[in-house]
Amino acid sequence: MVDFGAVMGALGLTAGIISLVYTRIQVRAERTQAEEATRASILQSNTEMHDRSREIRRRALANPEVREEFLSFAISRLPSLSNLLKAEGGIERFLVYRDAMDAAQDAFFLRRRGVMTDEHWYVWTKVHMAIWSKYPGFQKTFRAAAEDGLVHPDFASFYEPIFHGKDFTDPFSENA
Repeated sequence: MVDFGAVMGALGLTAGIISLVYTRIQVRAERTQAEEATRASILQSNTEMHDRSREIRRRALANPEVREEFLSFAISRLPSLSNLLKAEGGIERFLVYRDAMDAAQDAFFLRRRGVMTDEHWYVWTKVHMAIWSKYPGFQKTFRAAAEDGLVHPDFASFYEPIFHGKDFTDPFSENA
């Protein structure tokens, strides 16, 4: 005859084990969710800071005195950019290329951290980044910015091969 107490004890033990396993799964899922929420808030914060920086740059350059001060500083302290800022199109042309560089650099670091999906990375590298790389003015501006330390060295190393007809590498797969 089966001892009813032993059966109930075994069922209780089984229920306890299942409960522990379930709890561990839930804790992992909550941790993953918290990490994703943190990434999303960091991304949002970075986006807002970048937008503010661009707006400040636009406002500063719309002011003639600040614009002149900026150009004077850039020409005296950033030798690689000096000729670009003095050339036809000057600061306006530089800022268009600079905004394109900033956006591409953001995409690079998002991909490297594993935040950007394969689909978005494909679009960024095959459309946005590839198109800008064909413009001689962008190439000159990029190289001058890289030389003067205005883009991150990892991003500069990543981007430079496209100017020589090579494909972009995937910083996420290199990081894995």
